[in-house]
Amino acid sequence: MRMTSKKARAQAGFTLLELLIAMVLAAIVMAGVYEQIQTANQRSANEQKHLDLFQEAREFIDQMSRDLRQIGYPNPRNIDTDSISPSTVALGLVNIDDRDISFEGGLDNDNNVLSTQYTYDSSTTGNCPCLKRSQQSKNGTSSGQVEVQNVQNYIGGNNIPIFRYYTQGGTAEVTYSTTSPLTYDTANGTNAALLAAIDTIRIELVVESPYADLKTGMKPIVTLVSTVKVTNCSQSTSGTLSCQN
Repeated sequence: MRMTSKKARAQAGFTLLELLIAMVLAAIVMAGVYEQIQTANQRSANEQKHLDLFQEAREFIDQMSRDLRQIGYPNPRNIDTDSISPSTVALGLVNIDDRDISFEGGLDNDNNVLSTQYTYDSSTTGNCPCLKRSQQSKNGTSSGQVEVQNVQNYIGGNNIPIFRYYTQGGTAEVTYSTTSPLTYDTANGTNAALLAAIDTIRIELVVESPYADLKTGMKPIVTLVSTVKVTNCSQSTSGTLSCQN
């Protein structure tokens, strides 16, 4: 009888208390694993958003660089002298300051000279502050507007010029009052000549992600810099064509 009782107890299995303890421990382990998986997924999603932000800003910089290399093209050197008119040649740089630039250069699909503007919008509505690009042909046909969002060059105490301009092969920076941009004006020979002498433009964009990092709680910031050598064939004065490079 004693041996039978020991065998029965040996085959009895887990008690209800032992089973509950095991279930609680398993639940704790599974909760920890789930939390780690959830954190990893969220971090991966944030990293992808950060990468998308960088890629968007990089593409915008590339587009800007392509536009700037067209400044002053076509010019009278590229056109039959019998067909030269204000609508068939590009003026070159038209207006510059540290956050805005306007210029003529390049052709649309109908061979119309293009007028391009990059303008900083400091408003806090929508996805701004932002840098906007707009373009239209000299005959007035618009080709739309795009923008890079959350530009932080002038936010939070920053004062980082988006655009810097240089002459003499990029060695001499052009200075001017930020409240008085340089504007092409044939009546102002000094402004026109200075615009015509610009041969290098430096771009710096500081862009903030709209999404905070899970670990630091801070929104990642991307800074992109590009330096563009420009031909800048500018009709700086009547009857004169100034081409850099």
